[in-house]
Amino acid sequence: MANVDNDTKLRCLSLFSGIGGIDLGLKRIARTVCYCEIDPYACGVLIKNMAKGNLDVAPIWGDVTTLGQPELDQIGPIDIIAGGFPCQDISCAGKGEGIKHGNRSGQSWILVDERSGKAVSGQECLALQ
Repeated sequence: MANVDNDTKLRCLSLFSGIGGIDLGLKRIARTVCYCEIDPYACGVLIKNMAKGNLDVAPIWGDVTTLGQPELDQIGPIDIIAGGFPCQDISCAGKGEGIKHGNRSGQSWILVDERSGKAVSGQECLALQ
């Protein structure tokens, strides 16, 4: 598969970015315009990989619960919302609360509602079936 020209790539908002694995996987078709990751070690890895050219250079937002419409407006258009959202609420090993407002996994869907993109990509979890 050939790389897509940078001007025609989809614009990606990366939530719960971790060390950027999902972003690296999307790099051929999407350009990450903002990462959202709270873990300091993971942020350090993101910064290192941006400096090496392995990941797109973009701001890192620390706390997904404070990423709202004003911040999204500054980022600009979003085509894809991607991420490995926290699955404790839906995991077989977790409490089984499901995705709802106020819990960890529910925060992802609030952002999807606020900024509908062309696509949403998330990790698979058995409880999502």
